[in-house]
Parts: sequence; structure tokens; C-alpha cells
Amino acid sequence: MFRKMLQVVCLCAVGLPAVARAVEQPPFDLGEPARIEAGRLRFSGSCTGYCHGNEGRGGRAVGFLNRNDFDAEYAFTTILNGRRVSGVIMPQWGTTYSPDEIWELVAYLQFLSKKQN
Repeated sequence: MFRKMLQVVCLCAVGLPAVARAVEQPPFDLGEPARIEAGRLRFSGSCTGYCHGNEGRGGRAVGFLNRNDFDAEYAFTTILNGRRVSGVIMPQWGTTYSPDEIWELVAYLQFLSKKQN
């Protein structure tokens, strides 16, 4: 619980407002193919191009392929609240997507993290 609260505090400290929702546990298995596909479609529409690249290969922001350090709860919090790193700003998606939709994005990112380049 403390770690989750600290993540929200840290996000606020970098100048991004925290969405008033606590980090939740995924309400479904992140390995469900239908959820991964829903996340892939959402990622393709919102996260590729200039930021995370086609199929999560990276761009201006981090890539997700073959990431043994992937943390689903941290990814959820980051997508929910956004973040700022070295002048690069990721918008908060918690006002656009429901928690289930964010978890579907996380399911896709987790899938990518296990995929080789």
C-alpha cells in the first residue's frame, strides 16, 4: 500500500496531477488473449507513432519489447496519472480510459515485455 501511495505522490511532485483513483489489481487475467488484443488496438490508436513506436519498439519514449523489468502495477499507475521524465511528458489517460481499459493496455504491454525483438 505504501508503494502505491508513494507512486502517486511522486507523480504529483513532478507537476502532473494525480487522478483520484487508487491503483487497483487487475480485474482479469492479464494473459487473456481478448484483453491483450483490446490493449493492442488501444495502444495502436493512442501510444504509437511519435511516442512508443510501432508495436512498442520505442521512439521518443521507452520501448516495451523484451523487458524483464516490466511491473504491471507501475505501468497501470503511469498510464492512469501520466508522468514527466527529462522533459518528455506522457499524458494522464485516467480521464480518458476506464480502469479496465487501462488494464487491457497493461496486458498488451506485459505481452510485449515477454516478446523478443
